Amino acid sequence: MMELTGKLKEQVEQTETKEEAKVVIEDAGFKLTDEELDTIAGGAATARRSRSKGR
Repeated sequence: MMELTGKLKEQVEQTETKEEAKVVIEDAGFKLTDEELDTIAGGAATARRSRSKGR
C-alpha cells in the first residue's frame, strides 16, 4: 500500500470522517480499496487524537 506524504497527508489528517478523507484522497487522483481507506482513515484519526492531547 502507498504511503501518503506531505501536503496530502496533512489534508487527510484534517478531515473529520472517513468519507471526507476519501474525497481528499480521490481528489488527489488516488483510488483506494475500502481496506486501504480504513487503514488511512484510522491513521488520520490517531493523528487527530495525538494533536488534541498535545493542546
